Amino acid sequence: RSVRISEAPSYGQSVITYHAASAGAVAYLRAAEEITQRVVLARTTYRVALEGPDMAVAPGAHVQAVLKVENTGEETDRYFIEIDGLPKGWVRVDRAEMELSAGEMGQAVVSFKPLRRSDTRPGDYPFVVRVRAKSTPAETVDAPAVLAVLPFSGFGMALDSEHLLNGERIKVFLHNQGNAPLPVDLSGVDRGNALVIELSTAQVALMPGERQTVTGAVYGRRRRLFGASPAHEFAVIARARDPSGFTASVPGTYVEHGALPGWLPVLLLP
Repeated sequence: RSVRISEAPSYGQSVITYHAASAGAVAYLRAAEEITQRVVLARTTYRVALEGPDMAVAPGAHVQAVLKVENTGEETDRYFIEIDGLPKGWVRVDRAEMELSAGEMGQAVVSFKPLRRSDTRPGDYPFVVRVRAKSTPAETVDAPAVLAVLPFSGFGMALDSEHLLNGERIKVFLHNQGNAPLPVDLSGVDRGNALVIELSTAQVALMPGERQTVTGAVYGRRRRLFGASPAHEFAVIARARDPSGFTASVPGTYVEHGALPGWLPVLLLP
């Protein structure tokens, strides 16, 4: 079953239909969800345990890890936590510092949220959670982990002009707003099959964040000699050839004027 979603991208109105992901994409998502990460490291006077993140995350969504610090020494100590290896703005620690008595255990939640932008590439991002004790600042515990980022789809599409007269060229603006390459099939349709819609290319490959313009022509299948024809509605359709398989369309209208002036039959009537 598909879900139709109306959006308003930067170029205008479009209708996108998202279909169920392919078997390969479902297998990838299931494999990404089966991530188990747990690291336990120790120093002379404290011990660190990092659990998670245990699932892949899509840009714009959240995933968390839990950091536990145990004071195994005989005196109260203060501990400092920092993250190294991830882009700025992707991670936040709810307790960057904690003071623990001898034998006490403290906990901090590390939240990850990759930015939903086309330059946030999908894949694995290794990082380190670093813990430093105030009593031994020269020594650190570096707990390694990996943040798995998923691909996401985003697409903008619009016509330069939605109302065309015969002889006017058509321009279709395309924008890949996702973070993965997007191959797209382009075609044109109209009600009643009264028009010919020719595009300069039927296939486009858009890199993440890339914009392209495809030109073409629209004309009637039968040329009129006099007057203007009724407005014909048409649409340019884009179909993604990636696992999302979405379909987007933008509408337009076309009016064809006759090859001869409309007053010519009246002049010839006598």
